[in-house]
Amino acid sequence: MEENNYDDVQQQEEDVSNYDSIIAAQKMTVDDLKEHMTGPVIAILLHAIILPFVVNMVISEPAPEAPAVEMKPVEKEMEVPPEPPKPPEPPSEYESTTPSENPDQRPEVEVEPIDDVIVENPSLIDDQTMVEVPTAIAMKPNNSAFKLTGLYARRGNKGGAVKGGGGSAEMQKSVSRGLSWLAKVQKADGSWGDGGNSAGITGLATLAFLAYGEMPSTPRYGKTVKKALDRLLEYSHNVDGKGAIKCDGHQYGHAIVTYAISEAAEMTKIPEVIDAMNRLVEPMVKYQSKRGTYDYNYNDKGDDDLSYGGWNYQALKAAFAAGCTVPGLSDAVQNAIPGVKQTYNAKKGSFTYRKKENSPSDATMTPVGVLCLHLLGDASSKEATDGLKYITSKPNLMSMTWKKKDSRTDKEYGWCIYAWYYQTQVIFQAAGGKKDEVNWKQWRGSFEDALVIEQDKEGFWESPASKYEKVTAWREQKGGPELGSEMNLRCYSTALCCLMGEVYYRFLPSFKLVVHQQDKAEGGAAGGESEELIQL
Repeated sequence: MEENNYDDVQQQEEDVSNYDSIIAAQKMTVDDLKEHMTGPVIAILLHAIILPFVVNMVISEPAPEAPAVEMKPVEKEMEVPPEPPKPPEPPSEYESTTPSENPDQRPEVEVEPIDDVIVENPSLIDDQTMVEVPTAIAMKPNNSAFKLTGLYARRGNKGGAVKGGGGSAEMQKSVSRGLSWLAKVQKADGSWGDGGNSAGITGLATLAFLAYGEMPSTPRYGKTVKKALDRLLEYSHNVDGKGAIKCDGHQYGHAIVTYAISEAAEMTKIPEVIDAMNRLVEPMVKYQSKRGTYDYNYNDKGDDDLSYGGWNYQALKAAFAAGCTVPGLSDAVQNAIPGVKQTYNAKKGSFTYRKKENSPSDATMTPVGVLCLHLLGDASSKEATDGLKYITSKPNLMSMTWKKKDSRTDKEYGWCIYAWYYQTQVIFQAAGGKKDEVNWKQWRGSFEDALVIEQDKEGFWESPASKYEKVTAWREQKGGPELGSEMNLRCYSTALCCLMGEVYYRFLPSFKLVVHQQDKAEGGAAGGESEELIQL
């Protein structure tokens, strides 16, 4: 009996233990349910609230369809990338965009507002800035601002340069009118003038626009310059057996085109223009005489022609400054100094057309000789200083009068535009661009007044000989054998007159070529020579 009681007690204890376990298990299950069911319950409640709202939106009446929008292309000004792409190779891939219409059809060009050019406020001119882009010849003109730097920086600061040199607003307005007229009469193929003289006249007109700081990318005359460079590049491929451009009877045009292309190469860095410069300089280096001179058609017959040589010397200097890579160019530049002096007349202190000159041409050719010596870095030589004195000491030469005076010979009068182009640069160069220098102040007052007064209302200039007195003894006239036609004469005269008025910012300091001997011991190198242009 006691044993049964024991068993009963034990059974009760086990029942209690099992009960506790069941309760505990039940308790854990409820907790678990609370933990795991809370999220789903909340989700169900949210769905029960939100779902009807969403269903209502879906089954509601749809919004009216929006009308279709017509997309129109919008032209956006091309942005110049920070680093321009490499130029295409080879250069022959260049494609001209010259219009194909009738060459005699002259495009209408909007005349720029003359009153905008006010020298007293240089910023109005300084704002006419330009973009220097390696592929600019393939670009449309734009209004992006980028000032010229380096060798031609003054062309990007015309207002300051004019003011510093004492120039007048009236003269700059005349330059503006002249360029506007040239742009209007440019042919559709990019040229100016006609016949064999077209190459040289086109080169002169292009120089006038380049001197104004115009390039293919500038907004005002970009199209004009683009077409002109296209045409000059075409001339550069139309050459004779020597590599010289087939043009006028004496090939003056070759040197003048090379001059213009060399300035354009330095200003624009266009690969096709640089390539043309190098090609055209080759015959100028190869066919320079041993005396450093030039004669017609690059033939050395023993004659030393300063008129023909003058354009070649200017072109050589411009090409050298632009980094032309033709072998022997530096030697040609150095040889040009004694070449200029071949026609110096020690008795008169002047220069003449040829060494064996029968008729006097001192008034015309002395400015050529002096300017070339300045550009070549020999401004302090006796020949240069004597020549400058010859010019500035003669009242008839220091006065730009369009109407003939008895003190001027027919020959002096017949080529006076040509002489004045050189003389204006010579006196400005000698003055160092200082407005108060005596000779420059005198000449500036005379030539600016004359150019402003004698300019035609349409914007062109005629030569004095053609306008006032039909001088038959020489050639700067309508129908003369050198220029041929009235349009040729007007384009020639207008280009040179514009270049005179642009002297303030076209001015380049005199440089001298210095050859440095390299030490063989430096870096184990074999030694040699290096060249440098030193500003004087």
